[in-house]
Amino acid sequence: MKIGIAVIGTRGDLQPYIVLARALNQAGYRARVFGPPNFGDLAASLGVEYEGFGVNWQDAFSHPDTQQLLEGDLFFLPKIWDSIVLKMLDSGLEACKRAAEWGDALLYHATTVGGPDIAEATGKPVICTALQPVTTPTGLHPLPSVPLFQMQLAQNLGPIVNRATFLSWRAQRLLFYNRIGRWRKRELGLSSSGPMFPRVAQGSMGLLPRLHLVSPQISAIPDDTETHLYTTGYAFLDSNEEETLDPQLEDFLESGPTPIYVGFGGASLNDTERFTNRVMEGLRSTGVRAVVATGWGGLQEAETDDNFLFVNYVPFDKLFPRVKAIVHHCSAGTFGRILYFGKPMLNVPFSFDMPWFGARGYEMGVAPKPILARRLKTDVFARRLNDLLSNSRYSQTAEEIGQKMRLEDGNATAVKRITTILDAKSKNG
Repeated sequence: MKIGIAVIGTRGDLQPYIVLARALNQAGYRARVFGPPNFGDLAASLGVEYEGFGVNWQDAFSHPDTQQLLEGDLFFLPKIWDSIVLKMLDSGLEACKRAAEWGDALLYHATTVGGPDIAEATGKPVICTALQPVTTPTGLHPLPSVPLFQMQLAQNLGPIVNRATFLSWRAQRLLFYNRIGRWRKRELGLSSSGPMFPRVAQGSMGLLPRLHLVSPQISAIPDDTETHLYTTGYAFLDSNEEETLDPQLEDFLESGPTPIYVGFGGASLNDTERFTNRVMEGLRSTGVRAVVATGWGGLQEAETDDNFLFVNYVPFDKLFPRVKAIVHHCSAGTFGRILYFGKPMLNVPFSFDMPWFGARGYEMGVAPKPILARRLKTDVFARRLNDLLSNSRYSQTAEEIGQKMRLEDGNATAVKRITTILDAKSKNG
Protein backbone atom coordinates (compact mmCIF):
# COMPACT_ATOMS: atom_id res chain seq x y z
CA MET A 1 0.00 0.00 0.00
CA LYS A 2 1.30 3.46 -0.90
CA ILE A 3 1.03 6.24 1.70
CA GLY A 4 1.53 9.83 0.55
CA ILE A 5 2.71 12.17 3.31
CA ALA A 6 2.02 15.90 2.96
CA VAL A 7 3.96 18.29 5.17
CA ILE A 8 5.20 21.89 5.13
CA GLY A 9 7.60 23.83 7.36
CA THR A 10 11.24 23.92 8.40
CA ARG A 11 13.51 21.00 9.27
CA GLY A 12 11.91 20.56 12.68
CA ASP A 13 8.60 19.90 10.90
CA LEU A 14 9.95 17.78 8.05
CA GLN A 15 12.40 15.47 9.77
CA PRO A 16 9.84 13.57 11.91
CA TYR A 17 7.75 12.82 8.81
CA ILE A 18 10.73 11.63 6.82
CA VAL A 19 11.71 9.39 9.73
CA LEU A 20 8.12 8.12 9.98
CA ALA A 21 8.12 7.43 6.22
CA ARG A 22 11.19 5.26 6.69
CA ALA A 23 9.46 3.36 9.51
CA LEU A 24 6.43 2.80 7.29
CA ASN A 25 8.68 1.49 4.52
CA GLN A 26 10.31 -0.91 6.96
CA ALA A 27 6.84 -2.13 7.97
CA GLY A 28 6.00 -3.07 4.38
CA TYR A 29 4.31 0.09 3.13
CA ARG A 30 5.67 2.37 0.42
CA ALA A 31 5.75 5.94 1.70
CA ARG A 32 6.69 9.12 -0.13
CA VAL A 33 6.95 12.59 1.43
CA PHE A 34 5.68 15.67 -0.42
CA GLY A 35 7.02 18.95 0.97
CA PRO A 36 9.32 21.97 0.60
CA PRO A 37 12.11 21.85 -1.99
CA ASN A 38 15.08 21.85 0.40
CA PHE A 39 14.79 18.45 2.12
CA GLY A 40 15.41 16.02 -0.69
CA ASP A 41 18.96 15.30 0.46
CA LEU A 42 17.82 14.51 4.00
CA ALA A 43 15.18 12.12 2.68
CA ALA A 44 17.66 10.49 0.30
CA SER A 45 20.13 9.92 3.14
CA LEU A 46 17.43 7.87 4.90
CA GLY A 47 16.33 6.02 1.79
CA VAL A 48 12.96 7.81 1.62
CA GLU A 49 11.24 8.94 -1.57
CA TYR A 50 10.71 12.69 -1.62
CA GLU A 51 9.04 15.21 -3.91
CA GLY A 52 9.93 18.82 -3.20
CA PHE A 53 8.23 21.98 -4.49
CA GLY A 54 6.76 25.28 -3.40
CA VAL A 55 8.01 27.55 -0.61
CA ASN A 56 11.34 27.16 1.16
CA TRP A 57 10.12 27.99 4.66
CA GLN A 58 13.60 28.67 5.97
CA ASP A 59 13.97 31.50 3.45
CA ALA A 60 10.44 32.74 4.14
CA PHE A 61 11.00 32.93 7.88
CA SER A 62 14.33 34.68 7.37
CA HIS A 63 12.70 37.56 5.48
CA PRO A 64 12.86 40.78 7.55
CA ASP A 65 9.13 41.47 7.17
CA THR A 66 8.29 37.95 8.32
CA GLN A 67 10.54 38.45 11.33
CA GLN A 68 8.70 41.63 12.26
CA LEU A 69 5.39 39.79 12.03
CA LEU A 70 6.64 36.92 14.18
CA GLU A 71 7.81 39.44 16.76
CA GLY A 72 4.18 40.56 17.09
CA ASP A 73 3.92 43.51 14.67
CA LEU A 74 0.76 42.75 12.67
CA PHE A 75 1.38 45.82 10.49
CA PHE A 76 3.71 43.62 8.43
CA LEU A 77 1.07 40.98 7.65
CA PRO A 78 -0.31 42.83 4.58
CA LYS A 79 3.24 43.30 3.29
CA ILE A 80 3.89 39.57 3.07
CA TRP A 81 0.33 38.37 2.44
CA ASP A 82 0.63 37.71 -1.30
CA SER A 83 4.36 37.03 -1.52
CA ILE A 84 4.70 34.65 1.44
CA VAL A 85 1.48 33.78 3.32
CA LEU A 86 -0.64 32.79 0.33
CA LYS A 87 2.26 30.91 -1.22
CA MET A 88 2.65 28.94 2.02
CA LEU A 89 -1.05 28.08 1.95
CA ASP A 90 -0.84 27.03 -1.71
CA SER A 91 2.21 24.86 -0.97
CA GLY A 92 0.29 22.97 1.70
CA LEU A 93 -2.75 22.43 -0.50
CA GLU A 94 -0.56 21.27 -3.37
CA ALA A 95 1.29 18.86 -1.07
CA CYS A 96 -2.02 17.28 -0.03
CA LYS A 97 -3.18 16.97 -3.64
CA ARG A 98 0.05 15.43 -4.94
CA ALA A 99 0.37 13.05 -1.99
CA ALA A 100 -3.22 11.86 -2.42
CA GLU A 101 -2.87 11.42 -6.17
CA TRP A 102 0.23 9.29 -5.67
CA GLY A 103 -0.85 7.28 -2.64
CA ASP A 104 -3.61 4.91 -1.70
CA ALA A 105 -3.87 6.82 1.58
CA LEU A 106 -2.95 10.32 2.74
CA LEU A 107 -1.19 11.24 5.97
CA TYR A 108 -0.96 15.00 6.35
CA HIS A 109 0.47 17.62 8.69
CA ALA A 110 -2.45 19.67 10.11
CA THR A 111 -1.00 22.92 8.75
CA THR A 112 -1.38 21.74 5.15
CA VAL A 113 -5.14 22.19 5.68
CA GLY A 114 -6.43 20.23 2.67
CA GLY A 115 -6.83 16.75 4.16
CA PRO A 116 -10.61 16.83 4.80
CA ASP A 117 -11.21 18.05 1.23
CA ILE A 118 -9.11 15.18 -0.13
CA ALA A 119 -11.20 12.71 1.90
CA GLU A 120 -14.37 14.23 0.45
CA ALA A 121 -13.09 14.15 -3.13
CA THR A 122 -11.44 10.72 -3.21
CA GLY A 123 -12.89 8.58 -0.43
CA LYS A 124 -9.33 7.46 0.36
CA PRO A 125 -8.17 6.95 3.94
CA VAL A 126 -6.90 10.26 5.34
CA ILE A 127 -5.12 10.74 8.67
CA CYS A 128 -4.39 14.11 10.26
CA THR A 129 -1.16 14.48 12.26
CA ALA A 130 0.57 17.15 14.31
CA LEU A 131 3.77 17.58 16.31
CA GLN A 132 1.90 19.21 19.17
CA PRO A 133 -1.62 18.82 20.64
CA VAL A 134 -3.44 21.21 18.30
CA THR A 135 -6.09 19.04 16.69
CA THR A 136 -8.64 18.75 19.50
CA PRO A 137 -10.01 21.48 21.81
CA THR A 138 -9.46 20.85 25.50
CA GLY A 139 -9.90 22.74 28.73
CA LEU A 140 -6.55 21.50 30.05
CA HIS A 141 -4.38 23.89 28.05
CA PRO A 142 -4.66 26.62 25.39
CA LEU A 143 -3.98 26.08 21.71
CA PRO A 144 -0.21 25.51 21.36
CA SER A 145 0.10 27.82 18.34
CA VAL A 146 -1.81 30.56 16.61
CA PRO A 147 -1.40 30.59 12.83
CA LEU A 148 0.62 33.41 11.28
CA PHE A 149 1.78 35.22 14.40
CA GLN A 150 3.15 34.69 17.86
CA MET A 151 0.99 33.42 20.64
CA GLN A 152 1.35 35.53 23.75
CA LEU A 153 -1.02 33.60 26.03
CA ALA A 154 0.70 30.22 26.32
CA GLN A 155 0.01 29.70 30.02
CA ASN A 156 -2.98 27.83 31.40
CA LEU A 157 -5.95 30.19 31.20
CA GLY A 158 -8.62 28.03 32.81
CA PRO A 159 -10.91 25.46 31.17
CA ILE A 160 -13.30 27.85 29.41
CA VAL A 161 -10.69 30.21 27.97
CA ASN A 162 -8.31 27.35 27.15
CA ARG A 163 -10.97 25.70 25.00
CA ALA A 164 -11.90 29.03 23.40
CA THR A 165 -8.34 29.59 22.13
CA PHE A 166 -8.82 26.68 19.72
CA LEU A 167 -11.32 28.80 17.81
CA SER A 168 -8.40 30.78 16.38
CA TRP A 169 -7.23 27.70 14.46
CA ARG A 170 -10.74 27.20 13.09
CA ALA A 171 -10.74 30.83 11.97
CA GLN A 172 -7.77 30.05 9.73
CA ARG A 173 -10.06 28.19 7.34
CA LEU A 174 -12.47 31.10 7.34
CA LEU A 175 -9.62 33.51 6.61
CA PHE A 176 -8.69 31.59 3.45
CA TYR A 177 -12.19 30.40 2.61
CA ASN A 178 -12.44 31.80 -0.92
CA ARG A 179 -8.96 30.68 -1.93
CA ILE A 180 -9.49 27.16 -0.58
CA GLY A 181 -12.89 27.10 -2.30
CA ARG A 182 -11.32 27.87 -5.67
CA TRP A 183 -8.75 25.13 -5.05
CA ARG A 184 -11.49 22.64 -4.19
CA LYS A 185 -13.33 23.38 -7.42
CA ARG A 186 -10.30 23.65 -9.74
CA GLU A 187 -8.14 20.81 -8.40
CA LEU A 188 -10.58 18.40 -6.76
CA GLY A 189 -13.77 18.88 -8.74
CA LEU A 190 -15.75 19.71 -5.61
CA SER A 191 -18.15 22.49 -4.81
CA SER A 192 -16.33 25.67 -3.85
CA SER A 193 -18.57 26.04 -0.79
CA GLY A 194 -16.72 23.73 1.55
CA PRO A 195 -16.78 23.89 5.35
CA MET A 196 -16.50 27.50 6.48
CA PHE A 197 -15.56 27.18 10.15
CA PRO A 198 -14.54 23.55 10.71
CA ARG A 199 -12.56 21.92 13.47
CA VAL A 200 -9.05 20.78 12.63
CA ALA A 201 -9.36 17.60 10.52
CA GLN A 202 -13.12 18.07 10.09
CA GLY A 203 -14.89 18.21 6.74
CA SER A 204 -18.11 17.12 5.10
CA MET A 205 -17.10 13.48 5.66
CA GLY A 206 -16.82 14.01 9.42
CA LEU A 207 -13.88 14.18 11.79
CA LEU A 208 -10.74 12.39 10.60
CA PRO A 209 -8.54 10.21 12.84
CA ARG A 210 -5.69 12.20 14.36
CA LEU A 211 -2.20 11.36 15.57
CA HIS A 212 -0.11 13.57 17.85
CA LEU A 213 3.55 12.68 17.22
CA VAL A 214 4.63 13.74 20.69
CA SER A 215 5.48 11.91 23.89
CA PRO A 216 2.58 11.18 26.25
CA GLN A 217 4.93 12.37 29.03
CA ILE A 218 4.59 15.85 27.52
CA SER A 219 1.04 15.75 26.22
CA ALA A 220 -1.25 12.88 27.13
CA ILE A 221 -4.72 12.49 25.63
CA PRO A 222 -7.05 14.77 27.65
CA ASP A 223 -10.11 13.15 29.21
CA ASP A 224 -12.37 15.87 27.82
CA THR A 225 -11.75 15.07 24.14
CA GLU A 226 -13.46 12.67 21.76
CA THR A 227 -12.19 9.39 20.34
CA HIS A 228 -10.02 8.70 17.28
CA LEU A 229 -7.18 10.74 18.77
CA TYR A 230 -3.86 9.06 19.58
CA THR A 231 -0.56 10.18 21.07
CA THR A 232 2.23 8.05 19.65
CA GLY A 233 5.51 9.37 21.01
CA TYR A 234 8.18 11.16 18.98
CA ALA A 235 9.34 10.04 15.54
CA PHE A 236 12.99 10.48 16.48
CA LEU A 237 15.84 9.95 14.07
CA ASP A 238 18.14 7.13 15.15
CA SER A 239 21.48 8.20 16.55
CA ASN A 240 24.23 7.94 13.93
CA GLU A 241 26.88 5.79 15.56
CA GLU A 242 29.45 6.89 12.99
CA GLU A 243 28.91 10.60 13.67
CA THR A 244 31.42 12.16 16.07
CA LEU A 245 31.96 15.53 17.66
CA ASP A 246 34.46 17.93 16.20
CA PRO A 247 37.91 17.55 17.84
CA GLN A 248 37.84 21.19 18.98
CA LEU A 249 34.50 20.56 20.69
CA GLU A 250 35.83 17.38 22.28
CA ASP A 251 38.79 19.34 23.66
CA PHE A 252 36.45 22.01 25.05
CA LEU A 253 34.25 19.43 26.78
CA GLU A 254 37.26 17.80 28.43
CA SER A 255 39.12 20.96 29.40
CA GLY A 256 36.96 22.16 32.29
CA PRO A 257 33.67 21.86 34.21
CA THR A 258 30.69 20.42 32.35
CA PRO A 259 29.27 23.18 30.12
CA ILE A 260 25.74 24.04 29.08
CA TYR A 261 24.50 24.23 25.49
CA VAL A 262 22.94 27.41 24.09
CA GLY A 263 21.28 27.34 20.68
CA PHE A 264 18.14 28.62 19.00
CA GLY A 265 18.07 26.55 15.83
CA GLY A 266 16.33 28.33 12.97
CA ALA A 267 14.55 30.85 15.20
CA SER A 268 15.79 34.43 15.01
CA LEU A 269 14.95 38.08 15.55
CA ASN A 270 15.62 40.98 13.20
CA ASP A 271 18.16 42.53 15.59
CA THR A 272 20.39 39.48 15.97
CA GLU A 273 23.35 41.49 17.24
CA ARG A 274 21.46 42.99 20.19
CA PHE A 275 19.91 39.63 21.07
CA THR A 276 23.34 37.94 20.92
CA ASN A 277 24.90 40.60 23.13
CA ARG A 278 22.22 40.19 25.79
CA VAL A 279 22.55 36.41 25.81
CA MET A 280 26.35 36.54 25.98
CA GLU A 281 26.34 39.17 28.75
CA GLY A 282 23.98 36.98 30.75
CA LEU A 283 26.21 33.93 30.25
CA ARG A 284 29.32 35.85 31.31
CA SER A 285 27.63 37.16 34.45
CA THR A 286 26.94 33.59 35.62
CA GLY A 287 30.48 32.34 34.99
CA VAL A 288 29.12 29.25 33.23
CA ARG A 289 30.97 27.44 30.43
CA ALA A 290 28.90 27.11 27.28
CA VAL A 291 28.82 25.61 23.81
CA VAL A 292 27.06 28.29 21.77
CA ALA A 293 25.46 27.40 18.43
CA THR A 294 25.00 30.13 15.84
CA GLY A 295 22.55 28.07 13.75
CA TRP A 296 21.16 29.94 10.74
CA GLY A 297 20.04 33.13 12.43
CA GLY A 298 19.33 32.94 16.16
CA LEU A 299 22.78 33.98 17.35
CA GLN A 300 25.89 35.35 15.71
CA GLU A 301 29.44 34.64 16.74
CA ALA A 302 30.64 37.16 19.30
CA GLU A 303 33.80 38.04 21.17
CA THR A 304 34.69 34.97 23.15
CA ASP A 305 37.00 33.64 25.85
CA ASP A 306 37.97 30.27 27.28
CA ASN A 307 34.50 29.76 28.77
CA PHE A 308 32.76 29.69 25.39
CA LEU A 309 33.02 27.72 22.19
CA PHE A 310 31.01 28.82 19.15
CA VAL A 311 29.83 26.10 16.79
CA ASN A 312 27.64 26.01 13.71
CA TYR A 313 26.29 22.48 13.54
CA VAL A 314 26.48 19.92 16.32
CA PRO A 315 24.79 16.48 16.56
CA PHE A 316 22.43 16.72 19.54
CA ASP A 317 22.57 13.00 20.26
CA LYS A 318 26.32 13.21 20.79
CA LEU A 319 26.40 16.49 22.69
CA PHE A 320 23.29 16.60 24.90
CA PRO A 321 24.32 13.67 27.13
CA ARG A 322 27.54 15.55 27.92
CA VAL A 323 26.13 18.94 29.00
CA LYS A 324 24.48 19.87 32.29
CA ALA A 325 21.61 21.97 30.88
CA ILE A 326 20.30 23.46 27.64
CA VAL A 327 19.10 26.95 26.69
CA HIS A 328 16.95 26.77 23.56
CA HIS A 329 14.05 28.13 21.52
CA CYS A 330 11.47 25.46 22.39
CA SER A 331 10.72 23.93 19.02
CA ALA A 332 8.71 20.73 19.43
CA GLY A 333 11.49 18.39 18.33
CA THR A 334 14.29 19.99 20.33
CA PHE A 335 12.10 20.17 23.45
CA GLY A 336 11.40 16.45 23.15
CA ARG A 337 15.01 15.46 22.49
CA ILE A 338 16.25 17.42 25.51
CA LEU A 339 13.81 15.59 27.79
CA TYR A 340 14.66 12.26 26.17
CA PHE A 341 18.20 12.74 27.46
CA GLY A 342 16.89 13.86 30.85
CA LYS A 343 18.32 17.38 30.76
CA PRO A 344 16.91 20.51 32.43
CA MET A 345 16.41 23.58 30.29
CA LEU A 346 15.91 27.32 30.11
CA ASN A 347 13.29 28.12 27.50
CA VAL A 348 13.54 31.22 25.30
CA PRO A 349 10.59 30.86 22.90
CA PHE A 350 10.25 32.93 19.73
CA SER A 351 6.94 32.24 17.93
CA PHE A 352 4.21 29.79 16.91
CA ASP A 353 4.12 26.80 19.30
CA MET A 354 7.36 27.70 21.09
CA PRO A 355 5.72 29.75 23.90
CA TRP A 356 3.43 26.79 24.65
CA PHE A 357 6.35 24.37 24.95
CA GLY A 358 8.19 26.96 27.04
CA ALA A 359 5.27 27.17 29.45
CA ARG A 360 4.93 23.37 29.40
CA GLY A 361 8.55 22.94 30.53
CA TYR A 362 7.87 25.25 33.47
CA GLU A 363 4.67 23.36 34.37
CA MET A 364 6.50 20.02 34.22
CA GLY A 365 9.18 21.25 36.62
CA VAL A 366 12.13 20.85 34.22
CA ALA A 367 12.70 24.57 33.59
CA PRO A 368 12.40 27.99 35.23
CA LYS A 369 9.75 30.37 33.93
CA PRO A 370 10.39 30.97 30.21
CA ILE A 371 11.62 34.25 28.73
CA LEU A 372 10.04 35.44 25.48
CA ALA A 373 12.93 36.02 23.07
CA ARG A 374 11.96 39.50 21.97
CA ARG A 375 11.64 40.56 25.63
CA LEU A 376 14.88 38.99 26.84
CA LYS A 377 16.93 41.21 29.12
CA THR A 378 20.36 40.36 30.42
CA ASP A 379 19.57 40.52 34.13
CA VAL A 380 16.43 38.38 33.88
CA PHE A 381 18.22 35.86 31.67
CA ALA A 382 21.10 35.61 34.18
CA ARG A 383 18.74 35.13 37.15
CA ARG A 384 16.79 32.37 35.41
CA LEU A 385 20.00 30.66 34.32
CA ASN A 386 21.41 30.77 37.86
CA ASP A 387 18.15 29.30 39.12
CA LEU A 388 18.39 26.50 36.56
CA LEU A 389 21.96 25.62 37.50
CA SER A 390 21.58 25.89 41.27
CA ASN A 391 18.26 24.10 41.77
CA SER A 392 18.73 20.33 41.55
CA ARG A 393 15.00 19.61 41.28
CA TYR A 394 15.04 20.66 37.61
CA SER A 395 17.61 18.04 36.68
CA GLN A 396 16.03 15.39 38.90
CA THR A 397 12.61 15.87 37.34
CA ALA A 398 14.03 15.94 33.82
CA GLU A 399 15.87 12.67 34.39
CA GLU A 400 12.72 10.99 35.76
CA ILE A 401 10.82 12.03 32.62
CA GLY A 402 13.71 11.03 30.38
CA GLN A 403 13.77 7.53 31.82
CA LYS A 404 10.12 7.06 30.82
CA MET A 405 10.61 8.56 27.36
CA ARG A 406 13.55 6.29 26.62
CA LEU A 407 11.15 3.35 26.97
CA GLU A 408 8.89 4.72 24.22
CA ASP A 409 9.14 3.89 20.52
CA GLY A 410 7.21 6.62 18.74
CA ASN A 411 7.94 5.27 15.27
CA ALA A 412 6.64 1.77 16.04
CA THR A 413 3.59 3.12 17.88
CA ALA A 414 2.73 5.49 15.02
CA VAL A 415 3.04 2.70 12.44
CA LYS A 416 0.82 0.45 14.57
CA ARG A 417 -1.83 3.17 14.89
CA ILE A 418 -1.72 3.93 11.16
CA THR A 419 -2.11 0.24 10.35
CA THR A 420 -5.10 -0.05 12.68
CA ILE A 421 -6.77 3.00 11.12
CA LEU A 422 -6.17 1.79 7.56
CA ASP A 423 -7.41 -1.72 8.37
CA ALA A 424 -10.58 -0.32 9.92
CA LYS A 425 -11.15 1.91 6.89
CA SER A 426 -10.69 -1.08 4.57
CA LYS A 427 -13.22 -3.20 6.49
CA ASN A 428 -15.78 -0.38 6.62
CA GLY A 429 -15.32 0.53 2.97
